[in-house]
Amino acid sequence: MLKQNRRKYPRLLFKAKVEVSIAGRKLSSSICENISVGGMCLIVNDFLPEDVYGNVVLEKKIGKTLITFESKFLRLWDKLVKPGKSSRYIGVKFLEMNEKNASALSTLISNLSA
Repeated sequence: MLKQNRRKYPRLLFKAKVEVSIAGRKLSSSICENISVGGMCLIVNDFLPEDVYGNVVLEKKIGKTLITFESKFLRLWDKLVKPGKSSRYIGVKFLEMNEKNASALSTLISNLSA
């Protein structure tokens, strides 16, 4: 039996370095794996307990314009990238996004969909 996709929004493959912080502490070498209107999958080297809140900042140059997206997030799930390694995939849900960041996210997703 196929596993049902419970995602509210489709994810788009998007690899980019991001800045992730939890309670003001920046995590080391965080990478975005995919993104949607509602959240993203990140690769991090730190374990984050369930229901942790944080902040993510992503910058991407599109043409000559630098797009900056920032949002608070809630960590929903995690999974080891490879057994025996410390890197983990974490799924985050975006929270409290202002108009500027919603517009930046829309621009990023539109560019990926084109």
